[in-house]
Amino acid sequence: MSDADLHLLTGAYAADALSAGESRAFEEHLDGCASCALEVRELQATASLLGAAAAEAPPSSLKATVLSQARVTPQAASLETARTRRLRRLSALLGAAAVVLAVAAIALGAWAAQLHRTADSAVAQAATITQVLTAADATTSSGEIAGGGRGTVVVSRSQQQAVFVASDLAAAGSDRTYQLWWIDATGAARSAGLVAPTSDGSVATVLAGAPDGASHVGVTVEPAGGSAAPTTHPVLVVAVTA
Repeated sequence: MSDADLHLLTGAYAADALSAGESRAFEEHLDGCASCALEVRELQATASLLGAAAAEAPPSSLKATVLSQARVTPQAASLETARTRRLRRLSALLGAAAVVLAVAAIALGAWAAQLHRTADSAVAQAATITQVLTAADATTSSGEIAGGGRGTVVVSRSQQQAVFVASDLAAAGSDRTYQLWWIDATGAARSAGLVAPTSDGSVATVLAGAPDGASHVGVTVEPAGGSAAPTTHPVLVVAVTA
């Protein structure tokens, strides 16, 4: 196995998706490769973070899905090329899973902070958030929020639901509120609910309504109580997968 191949195994090693022989070879490689060692630690820390935030584990089907994708990778002219493609796809899938795990950790931390105030609704919302984040077809879109913070939208078309997660979001003001919008290809917007960040600027909420026909999700600052249509320029707009 070449050094180029070994560099592609960080995600698979962190997810315990390697064979015994591959693990031994990769561990020998780790002894002399600081960049791979750092990447493995970061991926393992991400998975641990989710485990600390909630008792529910990532979907058990993840490893099977990754390996099934690897098996159907088209064969190339040589065994070495085919193996390189398989490893590259494996790392890409696991990298995407790590992103979802990081988003999930932020989301679960945000709703947990509100749990003592609205226990029943928080638990119900947490269950929906978990379903969306762990859906097989979940897609994520992120962007920087004007005024500070970062927002992420996770959409599951099979669930017909979406989740908005944000960190370091500034308070909108005593007479203002953040409002989410489904936006279609024509620019028409329909309300997807109001957003109230916690004291540390975290947000995790399920968008109202279904993503049908939406090409983007936007966030605006509106008068308290929200508006029937956007009245200000969006502080965040992200595309969502059709």
